[in-house]
Amino acid sequence: METVLDTTNGTDVFLREDWVVVVQTMVLTVTTVFVIVGNILCFLVLLKSEDTNEVTRLCMLFLTATDTGIGFLICIPVTGATAADRWPYGDTFCMVVAVGTILLSLSSIFVVVVNVERFIAIVWPLRSVTYVTIPRVRVVLCSVWVLGAAFAAVYCFLPNRSAVYHPHFHTCFVDPDDPNEQDSIGVMAAWVFGIVPFLITLLLYARLYQIARRHARQINVLEGAQNRHVIKKSDLKTATTFFIITAVLALSWIPFAVVICYEGVTRQTSHPAAPFISEILLLSNSYWNIVIYSIRNVKFRRSGIRLVQNCFRRGRDGRSRNNEIEASRIIESPTFKQNVMLTRHL
Repeated sequence: METVLDTTNGTDVFLREDWVVVVQTMVLTVTTVFVIVGNILCFLVLLKSEDTNEVTRLCMLFLTATDTGIGFLICIPVTGATAADRWPYGDTFCMVVAVGTILLSLSSIFVVVVNVERFIAIVWPLRSVTYVTIPRVRVVLCSVWVLGAAFAAVYCFLPNRSAVYHPHFHTCFVDPDDPNEQDSIGVMAAWVFGIVPFLITLLLYARLYQIARRHARQINVLEGAQNRHVIKKSDLKTATTFFIITAVLALSWIPFAVVICYEGVTRQTSHPAAPFISEILLLSNSYWNIVIYSIRNVKFRRSGIRLVQNCFRRGRDGRSRNNEIEASRIIESPTFKQNVMLTRHL
């Protein structure tokens, strides 16, 4: 692997071997397809679903829309840059991607919003009906976008900062113009969008686990000594779901946040494998959210199956109608009638 200096922005560029470029491009292509197709399907399911709680559905719609944007604005350009082994889109689009990266990182915040809403509904079911209303949730979700836009403005448009292509990430970030200056804002972004959401989700999981244990002890007292291992299924399922969400959030964001913090503080490029692996894990989080909620939520899964069945049924009905129309046209045609009359005459 050879290192050269990119004269456009003064960064080191790693010239990768052909097989490395091919493998990375293939992995990113598969990831991009999963992110885009999965989130579009999830969005349609949420729109058609009548069984899902309205508040949960609204939060999930915001999360899914953000993850879909990640597929189009981040995954596709990153895949193209990886295949070309350079940034082929120009400086203007480099800044667009840098701004979009910050805005679409709000996906992790929306995950936290969904988790908090579910936590309140489970821990305080009576209060949640009164306090967690659709108008209030809309205000919270819109406020997240406003705060994200404000942070993106600070991140991207402060003086003495420019959009720079990072070849080991195959994408653009906004860095200080001084190569020796620490990127404190980039490190802050890693904490805001990666580490803090993970810590909040971890605290929610710890609290739910305590509740599940307390319910288990209460059941043991009520049902006798022979059923000491009985645990309320709903509590166990909720705790398990939150554990999976916490683990996926940690696996997706923590490696990427660590790499960003390291490069932001030291202003040195890490090993090429570390950014690529952490980036794949981060982008994969955009479709793992769908997998988790579709597997763990029966109503969501049923709505998805119903949507797919309706699509196939409409396709079959459409083909049947086309065949009937074609058959009627043949029967009504003059040539067909003449052939019938000739057959009868013979």
